[in-house]
Amino acid sequence: MNRFSIQLTFLLQLAVFAAIISCSNPAESIKPNIVWIIAEDLSQDLGAYGNVIVNTPNIDQLAQKGVTFANVFTTSPVCSPSRTALATGMYQTSIGAYHMRYPDLLKPELPDSIQTVHQIFRNNGYVTANIQDEPATGKTDWMFQADLDKSFDLYHWDELTNQDKPFFAQVSVSNTHRPFPEVDENEALVQQVEPPPYYPDNIVVRKDWAGYYKSAAELDEKIGQIISTLREKKLDNNTIVLFYSDHGRPMTRGKYWNYDSGTRVPMIIHIPDNLSAPSEYQAGKKEDQLISHIDITATTLSLAGIKKPAYMQGRVFWGNNKDPEREYVYSASDRIGELYFRSRAIRSHNYKYIRNYHNDFSINEASTAYRRAYHPIYHVLNILHEKGELNADQQLLVESLPEEELYNLNEDPYELNNLVDDPEYSEELNRLRNELDSWMESVQDKGMNEDSEAIIKAFDQYGKESLERYQEQINQVHQQVKKQLE
Repeated sequence: MNRFSIQLTFLLQLAVFAAIISCSNPAESIKPNIVWIIAEDLSQDLGAYGNVIVNTPNIDQLAQKGVTFANVFTTSPVCSPSRTALATGMYQTSIGAYHMRYPDLLKPELPDSIQTVHQIFRNNGYVTANIQDEPATGKTDWMFQADLDKSFDLYHWDELTNQDKPFFAQVSVSNTHRPFPEVDENEALVQQVEPPPYYPDNIVVRKDWAGYYKSAAELDEKIGQIISTLREKKLDNNTIVLFYSDHGRPMTRGKYWNYDSGTRVPMIIHIPDNLSAPSEYQAGKKEDQLISHIDITATTLSLAGIKKPAYMQGRVFWGNNKDPEREYVYSASDRIGELYFRSRAIRSHNYKYIRNYHNDFSINEASTAYRRAYHPIYHVLNILHEKGELNADQQLLVESLPEEELYNLNEDPYELNNLVDDPEYSEELNRLRNELDSWMESVQDKGMNEDSEAIIKAFDQYGKESLERYQEQINQVHQQVKKQLE
């Protein structure tokens, strides 16, 4: 055999060996598809989180196969600001898009240096999709000016099956948003629910709570449908699924509010066996670290092998590029419809501190016209307050907000015992005060700036029009609740 033949034989053997190595480690060469499944208005009211009443077998099965996160918190307890933060990996207060919701003409532009996560994926060889096939709604609801054509390439599952590129897709599902499904007061679910102690325990509250649980069961069916679609389209073996919600449950003292009931959300991540997974990933595991919504954005990029931009405030919580774990998470509420909260919160594993810059109203008073039309508990609280029939915990919902709130979450998970004036907790109070101030300064909290006259006028006009639209329904609901309580 001549020298050329020997060299050729060696090169062929080397090529075969390389091919064998490549085939034996398929996970290393596969670029994963990634799907965000975003539920609306959902707290951790699922079987996977220990709720034995609500029926959520599909989500529970996803949790058994994946990792369930115990401490994920939104940056805002209402949809538009929280979705804005998710889309950018930035606090909504940093990019000037913190109200819910701006008129289109008054929406701020993103700074030139900031892109949405969808644009970043596209720039890194991914196809992007905002699925609109049933049950997906195609919701974005971002509070900044955006050309959606530059964010998404496709809108249907069938379009993704014909791609030779990996895809990043978001799938929004709205079942747990009000209005809830009808519930008969004789249904077993009505008797099974256990309302939080800050609600009166009566038939109106139980029916409303049961309606929410029923909506969670309907959501679960839709999640099952989405997972089945991935399987039917043969996309499941190469797709990482992240399931979570945009903020907490749509209840009085939930949505809108910086209590855990408004900001603490479920999250489950599933990575198929044939994909390379971070060392932290173990099927069936419960993850306890504190995670902010914007960390989902940063970590999603990392799971795809994409380095997060230097400007991004979200932290990578898994993998080789993992950032230090959080000691605190933060949230903010500003204008929501005709209401103006301007509230900021900081949470550690053990404590929550809330600062209410605007506090000349009660939790129940701070209800939009829409909420008064669709939340029977609003009317329950007013009616029973007039009768003097609320207990001490329930009375908190009809009294003016304190300027500051501090809660020991280990001893008081419902956040009812305000420790601001307790000298035993003065050191913790001052520490969290200072930490919140430092965070607001570091992120350049634009929500502390005064609004323009145009924004003030727009939100005032929205409130007037909203009240006109819902006034008749508000009156009807009030009379129905009053009759039920007699």
